[in-house]
Amino acid sequence: TFFDHVVCWCSWLSCFRTSKEEEILDWKRQERSSSSTLSLKIRQQEGRL
Repeated sequence: TFFDHVVCWCSWLSCFRTSKEEEILDWKRQERSSSSTLSLKIRQQEGRL
């Protein structure tokens, strides 16, 4: 029925949205960790000079 279709679509949409948000959170977390490693490397380079 139409109602079942709407419920299915809504659940799929919410599932898709949560997975996207988790993807973005993961990406931000990775970006933060990689940038902190980068700054550590730069600090080590400056320490050697």
